[in-house]
Amino acid sequence: MLDKIFRTYGREYLGLFQNRMSDEQFNTIHAIQICKTNSAGVTTCKCDKCGKFKNFS
Repeated sequence: MLDKIFRTYGREYLGLFQNRMSDEQFNTIHAIQICKTNSAGVTTCKCDKCGKFKNFS
């Protein structure tokens, strides 16, 4: 869902706030926008206990 928000409103948001963002913030938004994981039907979750990632399809 977050990816859809940034794909829909990201350009406008960046136009307003990019000059106040850190490189890390900008890169995070860009990575969310181009991520194909959700559109491929895969959900990635991180374990709170061990920190490992697991993909679910």
